[in-house]
Amino acid sequence: MILGMTLVLGVLALPRTTFLVYEIPTRIILFGYGVTMVISAGRMLRGSDRARFTVTVMGCLLLIGIWNALLIVPALILQYRPRSREWFRFVDAHHTAPRNWRKGRHEIGILFDIDALGGGAYGRKAYKILFASLDPEQLRDCSFHDGETYATLNGTARLYCIAIRSADPLKIDYVRDTLRARTDDGLRDGDERFLVGAVTSREPLEHAADVDSAGNLIADQEDVIQPWLAEGTPWTVISR
Repeated sequence: MILGMTLVLGVLALPRTTFLVYEIPTRIILFGYGVTMVISAGRMLRGSDRARFTVTVMGCLLLIGIWNALLIVPALILQYRPRSREWFRFVDAHHTAPRNWRKGRHEIGILFDIDALGGGAYGRKAYKILFASLDPEQLRDCSFHDGETYATLNGTARLYCIAIRSADPLKIDYVRDTLRARTDDGLRDGDERFLVGAVTSREPLEHAADVDSAGNLIADQEDVIQPWLAEGTPWTVISR
């Protein structure tokens, strides 16, 4: 009886703008459901077995409906949270990448903690770490791509990513093995340091530079990469 009265009074009190039930037909159905429960409960109190069975069935149905709301509504909301959107982008990039991507393109993304890099000019600081770590002779005919991650743009992280693309998977292995041993401030720790797969499809990175067949880094003009960043390293940066 209490459940029925609650349902009846709740439906009557709901404003039209309530997001759960706002259409008149829905209110009528719920109101009728509540009235039936109240009447059946009254008969049950007078000893009616049939009414007791009716109240039990209606209560179970109502309970099932409540649990559906408690489980489904949060699921519908959570799938649009930033981390959920990142997961969907990852899966979509993995399954919708062109077939020839995995055959002809291999990528690795190196993640840097923006705050650990000191905040300002973090992109150039990240490149200085790469120039001090990697040998350009090992990365001929590779390309560089950089930018903030989706998580950074969504405000859930503070990460800067530099991705290196190559047709030769051994060059990607070289980057991973070399940078795994580095302890520079700004590099993320452990397995969180790298992104693998179609990184440039998964993250909003822009093309930054290409390593030519001679080992020179041909950087896009007005980009983060500047010739002076490579001073004291084996790298030669040429702005186009």
